[in-house]
Amino acid sequence: PLAEPASQAAALQRLQAAFERFVAHTGALQPHFAYGALSHAEYAQAHVLHLYDHLRLIRPA
Repeated sequence: PLAEPASQAAALQRLQAAFERFVAHTGALQPHFAYGALSHAEYAQAHVLHLYDHLRLIRPA
C-alpha cells in the first residue's frame, strides 16, 4: 500500500530508477506482447502511455 508518504516517495524513486535504466539500455528489446517489435523510442512512448493510464486512476484522499 502507498498510504504512507515514505512508501509513496520510495515508489517514485523506484519508478524513476526504472526509467533511468530503460533510457540507458542499448541492447536488444524483446517484442512487446501487444504491439510486436518496437524501436527504443516507440517502447518509451508505450511506457509513458502505460504510466499515464495508471496515473489517471489516482484520486486524492
